[in-house]
Amino acid sequence: MTKQIGRRRWLALCGTSSVLGLAGCLGGSSDDTETGGDSEEATNGDDEQEGDAADSNADTETTSGLTIGHNTQTGRYVFEGGIPSAMEAGNDPDEFIWDVTSLDGYDATVEATFIEYSVLGDTETMSLTASPDVPEPSMTNPSQIGEGYDISELLPTRMVERWFPNYLLGEVDLETLAVGTELDPEVSSITFDVVGTETYAGIEGYVLESWLLNEEYLGNYCVSPEHAMVIAGEEYDDDRDEVTYRLELVSYEG
Repeated sequence: MTKQIGRRRWLALCGTSSVLGLAGCLGGSSDDTETGGDSEEATNGDDEQEGDAADSNADTETTSGLTIGHNTQTGRYVFEGGIPSAMEAGNDPDEFIWDVTSLDGYDATVEATFIEYSVLGDTETMSLTASPDVPEPSMTNPSQIGEGYDISELLPTRMVERWFPNYLLGEVDLETLAVGTELDPEVSSITFDVVGTETYAGIEGYVLESWLLNEEYLGNYCVSPEHAMVIAGEEYDDDRDEVTYRLELVSYEG
């Protein structure tokens, strides 16, 4: 029997708040033991060091904590997704176009289009501002990408789960990803192993395998830190013998 990881089951497993938190705080301090006649010089030296440290921390703040909710690149991303067995039988894949036309910090102006070929080529399009500054995921709004925007209004649930799993990976610092790392969520029975890298449409990403209770294999995500985006994903059946859903980036024009 084919397994479908539905939104309700994912959220029951992962909670309604951000699930994965990687504590990462870079900083430093220096102790000056000199006193006496050189105190003013030492103080000035301390001020300079503190200024350097502040600059370093400022740089850290702007470069760390990068998540899939952020937007870092303009360009036109084209994804295809569907059930592999259906596509092998001749069905066209569904298509998702994420066209980032401009950036304002980490906010992106986007034209998003979904073409569902399985339903007579139905097309849905919406213009939106995608932003990392959104409410935390909840049971009713698990896939928000901007204030008032829920990507599931545009995409079927399974494509949402593969492409924008912010209630699973929402607080993962993408800049900390490295092959061989295990990501342990703060509140969840889901863990992720970073097992390798893959490239789609010229973009390289890290492959994260997801496990329930470290025993049941759920599927995988390929995540690009450079583009702050999931660029591929697979969902498997219970026996891990067959891919029941696949999504991947097939074209990118920067």
